[in-house]
Amino acid sequence: SVYLILLAVCVAAFLNNRAFFAFDNVNTMLRQAASLGVVTMGTIFVVATGCVDLSVAAILQMSIGIFMLFVKRLGEAALPYGLAASLTFGVAMGVLNGIIVTRYKVQSFLATLFTAAILAGVMRLAMGVTPMGVPPAALVRTIKGSLVGEMSNAVLIFILVAFAALVLLRTTVWGRKVELIGLNPTAAHFAGVDVERTITVTFGLNGLLAALAGIVSAGYIGFADQMTLGAGMEMDALVAAVLGGNFLGGGKASVLGAVGGALAITLIVNIVILFGFDIRFQYIVKGVLLLSVTYAAVFFNRRR
Repeated sequence: SVYLILLAVCVAAFLNNRAFFAFDNVNTMLRQAASLGVVTMGTIFVVATGCVDLSVAAILQMSIGIFMLFVKRLGEAALPYGLAASLTFGVAMGVLNGIIVTRYKVQSFLATLFTAAILAGVMRLAMGVTPMGVPPAALVRTIKGSLVGEMSNAVLIFILVAFAALVLLRTTVWGRKVELIGLNPTAAHFAGVDVERTITVTFGLNGLLAALAGIVSAGYIGFADQMTLGAGMEMDALVAAVLGGNFLGGGKASVLGAVGGALAITLIVNIVILFGFDIRFQYIVKGVLLLSVTYAAVFFNRRR
């Protein structure tokens, strides 16, 4: 159903502007969707277990800050170390969230909400609110460059992450365990599944992809603003997952649906700008469109 909605949104945009399907415009929108798409791929693993993670935006922003601290103090030669530190931080925060949820039995909604608040405070204390400047030229060239034709590498990263997520969920025992936990954690436990470890791994994977999305965002924008990049992305990723037919109650994970959801969110934001809505009304229009599209997706999924 999300692809029917996506088609309707594309038709509306094309009727308003015939250059909508021009290659440059499509490539630009796909590049804009890459960061949200990477985050959404991590979100569907957590959602499939019946949990949510509201800390992904904070992890994304903190990862950008950590990366920039390395390269600003040690120079561009430290780029690999900055990337490693950023991704390691993402995994560590994700695992910490998983431990809090599984071992200490704190609801994932509350645990990750509090983690996000703590990270926001730590980031302001350690890095301030001033943007951290321009990322290394090598990173910008890599993310904006093209290894396959004229397709941006940011889009290629999104495709590779989505393919890896599809393989994990559809061809591995671990992927089946994730969905079984979402359906019935008690049954999963009696079936021999280590429920706590599996949920913790999904949170760790989600943190890793959030950190990767931060690097992708900083690379294709060409500016590292740790306070604004990725802001609100945790909710956009949840909406994209739901649009793609992933149930917040867990038990089902659809990678292709989540890809469509991420593209739909990006298109809706672009359409708000394309139709020339006043900046004061853009958030209102975006909210109304998202509410309508989400209702339509849920309605179609129920009928199906």
